Amino acid sequence: NVLDQTKTLSAAFFCFFLLGNRQSIEQMFALLLLLVSALVMESIIPVPFLSPKDTNENIEQGMTAPTSASSVVVLDERKTRWMAGVVPVLIASLLSGMAGALTQK
Repeated sequence: NVLDQTKTLSAAFFCFFLLGNRQSIEQMFALLLLLVSALVMESIIPVPFLSPKDTNENIEQGMTAPTSASSVVVLDERKTRWMAGVVPVLIASLLSGMAGALTQK
C-alpha cells in the first residue's frame, strides 16, 4: 500500500516536534515528494492525464455517462474507501511514526 509510506512523514514530523531534530532542505523536499506521490497514487489528488477519458470508443462499446443513481454509488464507494481504507492507514502511520520517534529518544 503506497499510503502506508506516509509513516516516514509522520516519523519526521514527530522527530521534529518531540525531539527537536530538524530536517535539511533536501530532506524536506524528499518528504514533500513522498507525500504528493502517495496522494496521487491513491487518487486523492487527481491527475487529469492519468485518468481515463470518455472517447468515442467507450460510447460505441455501450459505456454511457454516469446517471444520478450511479453517481450516488460512486460517492458511497468513495466514503467507504476513506473510512475503511485511507483513514485507518493514516492513523496507523501516525502512531507508527510517533512510536519510532519516541524510541529514538
